[in-house]
Amino acid sequence: MRAYIEMEAGSRVKHVFNEEKNELLIHRLLKEPLIEPFCYGFIKGTMSGDGDPLDVFVMSGRHISAGDEVNAEPIGVLYSEDEMGDDNKIIAVEKYDKTYGSMIDISQVDKRLIYALLYQIEHNKDGLEGKFTRIKGIGNAEEAKAAIEKASKQ
Repeated sequence: MRAYIEMEAGSRVKHVFNEEKNELLIHRLLKEPLIEPFCYGFIKGTMSGDGDPLDVFVMSGRHISAGDEVNAEPIGVLYSEDEMGDDNKIIAVEKYDKTYGSMIDISQVDKRLIYALLYQIEHNKDGLEGKFTRIKGIGNAEEAKAAIEKASKQ
């Protein structure tokens, strides 16, 4: 699958892709001390329950810039919802990455990294009136692939 990156790992700058203008725009800054633990973006050609493309977090041992597209393999899914509805998030690894590329399932990811990601997701909208994200569960690689397939048909 191809992942379009909107936010670099380690960044507090949240970008959004504007389809009309075909460009990446700065949306907001995450509150301190939050930073994005992995690259964040979306999978083109998909539609999530909240009306946006399916979100994806890509783990990579190298720097990936906002605006890049990368080949990635899904290893898990975070079942979540926000103020707009279901908003599941795919966890993926960059294909052939020397650090994470051999992982085939979310169960192989260090739990501390998963907890950091969950914390960031559940708190990145703190202070934004009427906005929230709630994690409902975690699924494996097969569930992630099924979620992508379902989102591709919508």
